[in-house]
Amino acid sequence: MYTLKKIAFLILILISSQSFSGELADTLQKACTTQQLKDHKGMKSNSFTDEDFDEYCKCETDFVLDKATEAQRDLISKKPTYNPQWLRQLKSKAINNCVKQEFKKTT
Repeated sequence: MYTLKKIAFLILILISSQSFSGELADTLQKACTTQQLKDHKGMKSNSFTDEDFDEYCKCETDFVLDKATEAQRDLISKKPTYNPQWLRQLKSKAINNCVKQEFKKTT
C-alpha cells in the first residue's frame, strides 16, 4: 500500500513537471514571436505574421530550455519578462544554432 502511494505521488510530480515545462515553452515561444515581430516591423518589403516565426521561435525555445539550468528555468517561469545577461547569451547562441539549421534545410 505504501509503495502504491509513492508511485502515485511520483506520477503526479511527473505530470505537473511536464505541464510546467509546456507552459514555460509557450511563454518563451510567445516572447520570441513578439520580439521577432517587433524587430522586423520596419521592413517595408514584407508584412510578417506570428506564423512566419513559428519554426525559428520553436528552435530558440528548445535551445534555451535545453541549455538553461533548472534554477534558470524556474527563474524564467517566475518572471517571464526577466531578461538577464545569461538568457540573452543563450538566445544569441540559439540564433546561430537555429539559423544554421534553417539554412541546411533550404539548401
